[in-house]
Amino acid sequence: MFALIVWSIIYIHGKKEIKKQTIAFGEQTTEAATKKIDSVLQNINATAQQFADSLSKHALTKQELESELKKIADTQPYILGVTVAYLPYEFDSKQRLYAPFYNKKEDKIIQTQELYDYTDRSRWNYSAWFFNPIEHDTFWAEPGYGPASHAVVTDFGIPFYDPKNPEKKIGIVDITFSLQGFSKLLNTLKLGKTGYAMLVSNRGHVLSHPREDYLLALRSLNEVAEETDDENYKQAVKKLLNKETGHAEYMNPLLNRASIVFYQTIPTTNWSIAINIIKDEIEPDFEYSYRREIILSIFILLTLISGSILLFKLYKEERLWIMAAGVTVLLFIETGFIWLSHQKQPLFDYGSNATVISDINAINTFINQTNAETEKLHEDTPVYIPTGIYVRNIEFKDGRLIGLNGTIWQKLDTALHKDIEPGVTFPDLSTDAEAFTMETAYDRIEDKHRIVGWNFRLNIINKVDYKLYPFDRKDLKINLRHHTVGKNIFLVPDADAYESLIPSTDPGVNKAIPLVGWDFLGSYFSYEYKSLNTNFGLQHFQRQRNLPELSFNIILSRKIIGALIAHILPLLIIQLMLFGVIIIFSKTEVEISGYNTFGVINSCAAFFFVIVISHIDLRNTLEIEMVTYMEYIYFIVYIYVLLVTVNALLFSSTKEYLFVDYKSNYIPKLLFWPLFMLATILITLVLFY
Repeated sequence: MFALIVWSIIYIHGKKEIKKQTIAFGEQTTEAATKKIDSVLQNINATAQQFADSLSKHALTKQELESELKKIADTQPYILGVTVAYLPYEFDSKQRLYAPFYNKKEDKIIQTQELYDYTDRSRWNYSAWFFNPIEHDTFWAEPGYGPASHAVVTDFGIPFYDPKNPEKKIGIVDITFSLQGFSKLLNTLKLGKTGYAMLVSNRGHVLSHPREDYLLALRSLNEVAEETDDENYKQAVKKLLNKETGHAEYMNPLLNRASIVFYQTIPTTNWSIAINIIKDEIEPDFEYSYRREIILSIFILLTLISGSILLFKLYKEERLWIMAAGVTVLLFIETGFIWLSHQKQPLFDYGSNATVISDINAINTFINQTNAETEKLHEDTPVYIPTGIYVRNIEFKDGRLIGLNGTIWQKLDTALHKDIEPGVTFPDLSTDAEAFTMETAYDRIEDKHRIVGWNFRLNIINKVDYKLYPFDRKDLKINLRHHTVGKNIFLVPDADAYESLIPSTDPGVNKAIPLVGWDFLGSYFSYEYKSLNTNFGLQHFQRQRNLPELSFNIILSRKIIGALIAHILPLLIIQLMLFGVIIIFSKTEVEISGYNTFGVINSCAAFFFVIVISHIDLRNTLEIEMVTYMEYIYFIVYIYVLLVTVNALLFSSTKEYLFVDYKSNYIPKLLFWPLFMLATILITLVLFY
């Protein structure tokens, strides 16, 4: 009892300490992100202010003005464009409106006044960016669709004055941000494998979010909050919109996992930032809880056993059978608890070096990091090919060989990728002659992109760990590379082709695949970094080390009920029969029981034969070399068959053996089930802990 209390205190203290560290990490990350974004916004503010001051001091010609716009746009990587817009006839007495906009993406000047009348107050959606700075001196706009930039944008505007009359406002300087620019900035944050950041405007509109459709629909954070029933999240949203600082734990509606959201206000704009962190990605939550909960449950088990024995005086001879039954039941419950705890493990290993892609932010983060590493290594600029896959069918051919068929496609920009031929290779193909076929299904041009799709059928060798069978999982990993060797051409998931890349939504998988004995847990893209020990004879081979390889992962969980019926239930029945043999075997009542020593040996031989057949069937089904958890249970039953046989020989011997002769085999009968469950739980602890 004392040990249980001590361990409980240690366990609870440890959980609190980890949570404290997690909160500290989240707060520090949120503070750093706030400062980073605020710094960028301050620079934008300062750049616009300097330009406005310059225009207020002296007038510029059209050529000078448009040249200056380009220079200003190039000073900041997050600027999409810069506009100078004049009030009617203020730039030229013969020209009513003049508002040149420099589009940084297309590197050209667009005359906004030729697209629409930005001074028409009746069309406030198109003129608010102009009049708000005129009326409020400075203005950070709510997100909206920019007709000139052809993107969802937000703006900062500031007025400038007539050089001849410093009191008279004659126009504004407007700097336009692409909301994707904010996302790229937030992508540099280290938030675990699937954590993400959100940026929210002063009025609650989403400025940055993993779901790009939220941006295109100009959704408010209140609308996003309504998609979940979690009251903690809704309260956090209210506090965020009220410009408060804090955090809240909730069930993430996007990922369906326990998360913490940290929120803080950005001083320059009064916008808010929200950092969503998945708990078990930044703290060893599952590993810590799983192992320590098992230890705690063992302490509780020992406390219950010892406490029951002392409290109910089960050590008395007439109550020993009650004690044996109670110990057996408690050990069985403990084994079941370990099984259930293990089934709660996360979808993927958050401690691994693999980069999980669960949204467009993760793709952008990968691209940014790869670009930085390539620049550091002085290699050619990387080329990224959006690639998608859809698996229609899966067939388990044996323990390691898996057959799949479906469609794979690539989307190449007709300008950016004009010298690149589409193509995919699969590094983990089987050596089987019929391991791979790929036929072109379509090849067409859409929206300045060449889209090529292939129907494929392949057999891949997959590393599957059956050690915990039947409580194992399958990670069907399809590794993909571009067919060009030795160049910085990398594949990235075609995020636009999927409704969502979140693993729990099973992107890229036909959910109607008839998988007998398995359940889908999820699918996702990831990157693993490989190192090759050859340059394949190419003198200028790039990325021989740390080669990012795109993987498509399908996670399956075995349906335990099938294995329980096929293997555990027969073993349990055999154990019951063995127990029955010990119970009815007697030196003096052979005629009544029908059992003698020879009969016991015959029965054990029959049981052994049945167990061996079942065991061989298990081995043939899995086709593996390793020893599985289920087989250790078989080994225990083998030992019991042998022990029952030895017990019969000793029991029928003319010599006296206290262990078997005491009260006609009383001790073996008493220990039969407790020892069986003790052996089972020890094996379970060794393999599952």
